[in-house]
Amino acid sequence: MMHFASKGKRFKKSIGYKCSLSPWDFSKQRIKTGKGMLTNAYKVNAFINGLQTFAEDCLSTIIKDNDSIDIDKLSTIINNKINGCDDENTKRENQKVINYAKNLIESKKSRIKITTFRSCNQTIKMLEKYQDSHNTILRFDEINLSFYRKFVTLLENENYSFNSIGKHIKNLKIFLNDALINGISTSTIFKNRSFKVLKEVTTEIYLTEEEILKLSNKDFSNRPRIELARDIFFIGCYTGQRVSD
Repeated sequence: MMHFASKGKRFKKSIGYKCSLSPWDFSKQRIKTGKGMLTNAYKVNAFINGLQTFAEDCLSTIIKDNDSIDIDKLSTIINNKINGCDDENTKRENQKVINYAKNLIESKKSRIKITTFRSCNQTIKMLEKYQDSHNTILRFDEINLSFYRKFVTLLENENYSFNSIGKHIKNLKIFLNDALINGISTSTIFKNRSFKVLKEVTTEIYLTEEEILKLSNKDFSNRPRIELARDIFFIGCYTGQRVSD
């Protein structure tokens, strides 16, 4: 059951699934997963995730358009979503890969690492560059191996390394898998072995303890900016933080 309340007005909608108390995670408001879980746990949780994202997007749009919450309109839209009665405009918008990806990472922003959020945004920017270079609007039914090869070529032309290209393909697979789970797309081509995440073995470069000690003893008092950079570098060394953190 989905509940919504605002300023004394409320509605609740049955989402079409039932669950007893023992398999239900009250803190997460989802079905428990793991050993002994219900056979359709992932399916139901994916449906709830998609419905939550959809409801949050609709609510934001309504507030933006009306400067207030039109609870009756929101109730109707959610009801149509649950019963599979989305209007054609909504269906067409959901088919756009970039629109879907943006909504997905925004809905998960508070639950994922900032580095993951930034990485996904970078992938979306490259997808936008692909659209511009091919004068097209990328839709889920257009994701195939031909697109994969063209997208990898674009990334190569942008001088991305193998591992960076792999990162973007990995993020794209996340978008495509989420769309598949939520019934937006029916394509499974991204699971094909040829639709692969590129990787290469890199050489790990690091300082020895002796080198770190030598650097720490170096006198940079007459070069304060270098001294500050050295100190920040040591903070990363001893706390395990990356530059991006």
